[in-house]
Amino acid sequence: MLAGVYRHMFSRRIRNRLDAALPTKGTDFDGLLKVFREDIIPFSRQNAHPRMFGYVQSPGTPLAAFADLLASILNANLTVWRSAPAPVDLERLTIDWIRQILGFNARAGGLFVSGGSMANLAAIAAARQTKEDSSGRLRIYASRETHFSVAKAAALLGIGRENMRLIGVDERFKIRVDSTICDA
Repeated sequence: MLAGVYRHMFSRRIRNRLDAALPTKGTDFDGLLKVFREDIIPFSRQNAHPRMFGYVQSPGTPLAAFADLLASILNANLTVWRSAPAPVDLERLTIDWIRQILGFNARAGGLFVSGGSMANLAAIAAARQTKEDSSGRLRIYASRETHFSVAKAAALLGIGRENMRLIGVDERFKIRVDSTICDA
């Protein structure tokens, strides 16, 4: 990656640029923008850069920023329908459209989450819930290339990292069913 996209940095260098002492009074908006401009932007990964290939997300767009602004202004709590009727129904409708596009049966459902890590947590929680009545310890089998969030989800959900088993992959990163299984 290019130097402007991915700068070599250390936490201590960033922390030294920020005020380490607990503030005793507020900062005006211009001061906050100065910190953002001088200390946050230069020391962040430039994910919106066209040469950024380090993560899965797409670069931000003006339309997406505006949509995020509108969602933030609404500040909807989508925990239950009564908290945000229209946004919850919009989520349900959109998930139904996705269900239809994928050809899933009418009883299939889902929810939107913030990204892959939360999706892994939700999926493992759903799997754990389904198997709650089973006797014995739960195990997660995953490839050696699995995302770190799977082990984190196992720990958070009480399954335990020690109950993860990692399976080798071939040169094309396909899971090898004949591989030796190792602890995570």
